[in-house]
Amino acid sequence: MNNRIIFGQYYQTDSWLHKLDPRVKLVSLLGLIVSLFIINNIYVLLGFFTMLFVVVFTTKVPMNKFLKSIKTMTFILILTFAFQIIFHPKGELITSVDFYLSYLNLGIIIVSVTLWIFFSKYIKNFRSVCMILLVIGLFVLQHYFNFGPLITTYKIDFYDGSIIEASFVTIRIIALLFISSLLTLTTTPTEINNGLEKLLSPLKKIGINASSFTMVIAIALRFIPTLIEETQRIMK
Repeated sequence: MNNRIIFGQYYQTDSWLHKLDPRVKLVSLLGLIVSLFIINNIYVLLGFFTMLFVVVFTTKVPMNKFLKSIKTMTFILILTFAFQIIFHPKGELITSVDFYLSYLNLGIIIVSVTLWIFFSKYIKNFRSVCMILLVIGLFVLQHYFNFGPLITTYKIDFYDGSIIEASFVTIRIIALLFISSLLTLTTTPTEINNGLEKLLSPLKKIGINASSFTMVIAIALRFIPTLIEETQRIMK
């Protein structure tokens, strides 16, 4: 199995969370998810994230396992953060940054993106960091380098409320990824299946077959890593 695929993989340790009843874990993690979306204060959210980080640390699962679950979402996180700042102005204006798009800058951008698309597949480590540095470099280029015929100018306004709200959304997504990884890394698919079946057993009284429902979920969890691995193989 490709070690870059984290979702759906179980990591064996002797932590207290591994030994916990799967029903308790399912109900607790569901409560954490609900609490995560109820919180509307950035300081309370930071406290929640700190508590979640402590729980992650006590599982004895290597931290890189949890970080790899975020790695696949890096581009979406950056895009969400940027869109929140650019298209949702809120609060007081902190500063404005002017950018100049000339024909020379446009040519450099096209060449840089083309080279990145071609050479990125050869970068084994820190690919996301390299991509972030490339994007920042292209914006720095447009800010300081304005030689040649000008195509257009634009500016990005930074508001304090927008930065806080963008951070709020980003931290919430990361916390959600950590919570989902807590379940799949510390609980086997069989335990999840049995826990769900026991939790949903009261539905049998109204004619709903909980066993079939939980079996579908267990099969889906089992084959998600396999499907991701096959997708990557086809793409290569």
